[in-house]
This record gives sequence, C-alpha cells and structure tokens, in this order.
Amino acid sequence: MHGRSPFANIPTFLNEGLDGLDAAIRRRIELHLSKATRAAGAAGWALGLFNKERDLAAFATSGPHIEIRSAFTLLCLVPLPQSAGPVEIKTTAREEAFDAIGISVELGENVSLAIVFERPQLEDATHWDAVDAIQSCAAGLAQEVAGLAKDYALPSPAATMTREPCTFFLLSAALEVKIAWNADDEVSEALAEFVRPQGERLPLFLERAIRRLTSAWNFSGIATCAPGVAYPVRGLCLRVAPMMWSEIYAGVFLSVYEDAHDTGSVAASFGISSREMQVLHELLDGRSVAEIARALGLAESTVNDHIARMIGKTHARNRTEMIAVLLGWPAVKAKRATNGEASGDAESDKSRLRSLGFFV
Repeated sequence: MHGRSPFANIPTFLNEGLDGLDAAIRRRIELHLSKATRAAGAAGWALGLFNKERDLAAFATSGPHIEIRSAFTLLCLVPLPQSAGPVEIKTTAREEAFDAIGISVELGENVSLAIVFERPQLEDATHWDAVDAIQSCAAGLAQEVAGLAKDYALPSPAATMTREPCTFFLLSAALEVKIAWNADDEVSEALAEFVRPQGERLPLFLERAIRRLTSAWNFSGIATCAPGVAYPVRGLCLRVAPMMWSEIYAGVFLSVYEDAHDTGSVAASFGISSREMQVLHELLDGRSVAEIARALGLAESTVNDHIARMIGKTHARNRTEMIAVLLGWPAVKAKRATNGEASGDAESDKSRLRSLGFFV
C-alpha cells in the first residue's frame, strides 16, 4: 500500500496513515482490494480514514499510477459517514462514463472508512458480481482496520508543530480564489502545485474544511468571523482568518507539520505489530496489565509477552524507556532544543499580511 508524499525527496507532509498495521494485515487488505479491483475492471484503488470533522486522517493507494490529488477528490465525494452501498462518482458532466465507484463504512461513532475504485469498466453480465465484491471488500477492510479507529477519531493535535505558512489564498464570500501566494522555497512550491486552484475554486478536500470553518461567518460584519484551524489532510494545517480589503474576505494559510506524537510511524520503524500497538495504546491510557488483558480479551501472560517484545524491538531497558522511545520524545526534545518553539501562529500571520496592505 502506498500513502506517499505527492512530491519526491521533500520532507513528508502526506504521510502514510496506516502505520499501525502489521505485514499480515496489510496482505489481507491488499487481497480484499485486488479482488474488488479485478471484479470492477478498475485501474486502481484509494482508501481513506475520515475523522468526525470529515478530514482525511489517513490514506493509502494501490501505487504510484494513482494521482494523489485526484484520489483525494474522489474520496471526498463518497457519502459519509456510511454509504448504502457502492455509488458511482463523477467529477465532470460527461455522461459516457464515471470516474470511480466508491463505498464507505462507519467504523465507530467518529471514524469512517472510504474506498474508491478508479476508472471502472463494468459490463452488464458482471455488474452484480462487482457490486458484491466491492461490498465484501468494504466489510473485510472495516474489520481489519477497526483497531485504528480510536487513533483517528480526533483532528491532529499538532498545532504547536506547525511551521511558517507556505501558501496563502484570499477567498471571497463565495469561496472563490482572488489572490494566491506561496513562499519561495522547494517545499512551498511543491505544496502550491498540490493545492493549486481549479478555475477559481480550491480542491474539494480544502474547500470542505474552509466551508466548515466559515459556516457561521456573516461577511457583512467582521465581528462575526471567528478564525479557525483545521487539518484537512494528515500533515497539512489550514488556518482561516477574516481579512478586510475593501470588503471582508477569508484569508487561508496553509503550512506543513510533523506530528509531535506520531507513535504509528515511529512504531512501524521498529516493526511493532498491530496487536502490540493496541497494548501500547492501553498502556498510554494508564491501564494495568490485568485491565489490558480484560479489554483486549487476552491472558495476562500474553499481554506481558507483547510488552516484552516491544521492549526488545526498541532495545529499551524497561517499559518506561520503551514507551518514551515509541512516543519519540528524545527526538522531539532535541529538535525543540535546537530549533526552539514553532513561530507560525495567527499573530505572525496577521503581521505578515499587514505588511502586504491588508487590514486584519
């Protein structure tokens, strides 16, 4: 499975979000997806985990032939929190074909799994076989990734790790792009290409977050326009603030970040399995070995075996050191000591835009 950055050789802002899955689960997931892809005659697949804010908290695709920006748009067009079954998705008005078949499953109160199969070629004789295969695939994947639901139920807590804004858009009350700007560096230019407007509109995965943050705004009175923050895609921070420039506009600041406590990616680098990750999460919640055993339906000796294996994999001296390694604390502390706290906050954004002639 792939969940790679849309630009190569640049520090990631789109990380693979399914880090907590071990190799056996990944193989089973890919088997479900390959069967459904063949049944639908599709060119490939993309899947995403959406949190309660309908932000894309994790994603994966069938390979580099899938264009990430297009995949995000298709995933955002799948009905949430759960579809009644496979749905046809079109991104244009053309009638001769549709772009994808999508399906979604609610994993819990706050997380949904969406899957799209791109450019399907369905024949009348095999149509219902394909529908059955897609529904079976969705059910199978929901069972495999259900353990990750808690990790993605809330928006990313990474605001303090946000770097200086890379890209800026000024939007009208109708959310039409009036001004676009990006910083003069490699990461910012790559981000600007990824989020470039289509006509006068931003990509759907951005516009949906902006629409949510500005839903209570009255563009005739700036006092009603409260700033807000969203994480529409894992690794991407979006801040919205009202701006006065002959009339009220929405200023949109985009910046990239790395999760401060991204245990999934760190754990994956040590070969921590999905069951071990579940034990780790229970430990982080302050539960004892006996409580973890009851919660996961395991023997206490099995829980202790999982903990011992994690200590061995991380080359830690004890349970406390193992947890510290998997939380990434040494790296985070060293980074902060070297670089200081991140400075990309709302006040610095306002100062920067005042220098451009805006009244904020």
